[in-house]
Amino acid sequence: MHRVLLTGATGFVGGHLARRLAGRGVEVVALTRPGSRSPVPPGVVAVPVPDRPADLESAVRAARPDVCAHLATLFLAQHRREDVVPLLEANLVLGTRLAEALVAVGGVPLVDVGTVWQHVTGAAYCPANLYAATKQAMADVLTAYALRGGLPVVRLTLTDTYGPLDPRRRLVPALVAAAAQGTPVELSSGHQLVDLVHITDVVDAFDATLTRMCDAHEPLVPAPDGSTRFGVSSGAPVSVRDLVATLDSVSPRPVDARWGARPDRPIEMREPWDVGPSVPGWSPAVTLADGLAELVAEGRAGAGG
Repeated sequence: MHRVLLTGATGFVGGHLARRLAGRGVEVVALTRPGSRSPVPPGVVAVPVPDRPADLESAVRAARPDVCAHLATLFLAQHRREDVVPLLEANLVLGTRLAEALVAVGGVPLVDVGTVWQHVTGAAYCPANLYAATKQAMADVLTAYALRGGLPVVRLTLTDTYGPLDPRRRLVPALVAAAAQGTPVELSSGHQLVDLVHITDVVDAFDATLTRMCDAHEPLVPAPDGSTRFGVSSGAPVSVRDLVATLDSVSPRPVDARWGARPDRPIEMREPWDVGPSVPGWSPAVTLADGLAELVAEGRAGAGG
């Protein structure tokens, strides 16, 4: 694997993956939103996504990628009417345009990303929200490109990701910040489950998949119908209450949790949801306690304490 085409390099998971690949000498070309002010990691070449299909094909051809990782996404747990078009453009239109270009330049292998929220109660497909539905729509589109265009496709289904340098407004950063600042945090019942995978392990899973897809001696060969899917799961979901208890065990100051201050969402994970078999040769290595301790230490260092 010498050259990787990447979308989502300015995001949390994509940024960490780009830093990993560039740090070991892989050439990373990142397709970015036109006019984006978010910088890509050092050593990564940023190319704005062209409007014209022929220009996008030319950009992909110029990158000469061995493999492509499509991580760009727009996540919304709940959407408003004005969010419908942005969700479709980010999660369906961009990926479809990319697949078209990858086929046009010879069928560059593609790693796409799914979400556990496509699989409520572990069903083959049961979306929790419109975001999950758009991710499933992208999977269906890629099935067409695999069957009719010969595009090699592997999908990694993610659960909950966390770790350092996370700009997202998610539960774990909010809890760590609340503990550090001694501020109360309003939570729901806390009985729902979260399946947390540290970003180091997430990147390991992507790295292993991309590497195997380029391996001449023991390649990962996707099914021709686009059905190859692996899960990136901790294998040990915990309740939000247990998550807070684990954070309290590694933090100098406990979380002032106000349980029941917020209602539970209509759909919650109350039993583990199946995301498929793990990436071959991969298993999570960072325990939840160690991952949270890293974030606590990072926060104390940033505060000068």
